[in-house]
Amino acid sequence: MAEFETLVELLEQSRDKYGSNPLFGVKEEGEYQWTTYAEFGEIVDACRGSLAEMDVAPEDTVGIIADNCPEWAAAAYATYGRRARYCPMYEDQQTDEWKYIIDDSDSKVVFTADTDIYDEVKPWIAEIDSLERVIYLEGPSDDEDAWDHQLEIGREHPVESLEVDREDLAGFIYTSGTTGQPKGVRLSHWNICSNLRSVYEVM
Repeated sequence: MAEFETLVELLEQSRDKYGSNPLFGVKEEGEYQWTTYAEFGEIVDACRGSLAEMDVAPEDTVGIIADNCPEWAAAAYATYGRRARYCPMYEDQQTDEWKYIIDDSDSKVVFTADTDIYDEVKPWIAEIDSLERVIYLEGPSDDEDAWDHQLEIGREHPVESLEVDREDLAGFIYTSGTTGQPKGVRLSHWNICSNLRSVYEVM
């Protein structure tokens, strides 16, 4: 039976048990390039070190505006390892919704899918009290706001995962806002892990 109660424990157990197994496949020029559990864990470690260097602390919020990709997941698990909260947003949401959610969730760092979204969000540092850094997933490693550059920083300044309680908030999922402004649904580590454990037992 699966014993994890937090998403940090889930990752640690998975990388120990399935390290050499493929986890994420990204199609490049018609062929899938696979990342193993162990390789993914290394990326999470680097991202966690980067977040620590950006002073992401327990109960801070890390936002992301991006569609599904391995970097999305790595940033999530790195956030959990800082005992912080993850706040995802869709690329095709309205710009004013991004701004509202970043402000409402008190996001300190926001990852963006590309330079277009980065250019839209970066000026909000001057307008949103909580927002301090904006990082984009695509870009040259010599740009301090690029994902690859931040991973290099994290590898140079590694930190262990903080101890996380099952009742700690893992993050916020915002509603569509059809009856007003979007509202953040608070999800604990145990909210998510209890569902995963139930699936694990059935399968």
